Amino acid sequence: MYVISYKPKYKPVLTENVLKIARKTTERFEDITYCIWESQWLNEFTQHQASNQMIVVEVEKEFTESLYYFLNDSLRMDFFLNPDEKEIEFYISESNVPVVIKRLVTRAPISKIKDKKSVVPIATLEKIMVDLFADENLFHFYQGSELIYIFERILNRYSINLTKLFSYAKRRKKEQEIKQFISKHIPNFLEDIQYD
Repeated sequence: MYVISYKPKYKPVLTENVLKIARKTTERFEDITYCIWESQWLNEFTQHQASNQMIVVEVEKEFTESLYYFLNDSLRMDFFLNPDEKEIEFYISESNVPVVIKRLVTRAPISKIKDKKSVVPIATLEKIMVDLFADENLFHFYQGSELIYIFERILNRYSINLTKLFSYAKRRKKEQEIKQFISKHIPNFLEDIQYD
């Protein structure tokens, strides 16, 4: 699926916390596939600014626990491994900068940003959109009308690869729901696009 677009590619600003986590992860686990992003990036797209920030680190399934214990021992931050609903409600919402470590879905859309000293693998906007949609509990403060607003702003401002978006949604078993969501709430965006 191709769309001619003159919109810019998304390039977030990496905070010191993200860089710290990325450096530690790369230093200890040189060849693993992982990505990192933070909820602060969404402030550009939301109606209501979220007061608490959250960092999400996703890593290959075999390394989630090892990375969790390593980062927990190395950095002074609040780390959460695959948090359940109760942890999200009671602990993550109370933490200043919670860092959630979870399994990375294979073939998830990731891009890399070069920092002065390192290359940081980050989640693409396509991935973030699907994750916000799929992980309702973790991203409960971005649901409902806020989610519609975020999707509209992202689709209006940045170049989005719909093939990547829907392919990742399919891997997360959310392809049909996300297509319905977009066509219901942002109908003019999909008017010219044909699905197979």
